Amino acid sequence: LKSTPRSFNIKPEQTEMVSDPESILADPNIDMVVEVMGGTHDLVKRVVLDSLKGGKKVVTANKALIAAYLEDIQSTTVQTPKARFG
Repeated sequence: LKSTPRSFNIKPEQTEMVSDPESILADPNIDMVVEVMGGTHDLVKRVVLDSLKGGKKVVTANKALIAAYLEDIQSTTVQTPKARFG
């Protein structure tokens, strides 16, 4: 694969890696969660649904999660007007 140049820069001083999803869910300054864990295990389901319940936008390409929990995801986004899922 050929690397494609990007028109943005990530500033390390504005970026933080975390291993505790609770810190992401509880942080009101985080308004979008990109799910890259994969699978349908309890942790990925909880992070996605709790992010939506917290009014955060959620982006994922996890087809297994979407297939397994589409009804839960849809009902959560309906109940939480600020939530967005894509």
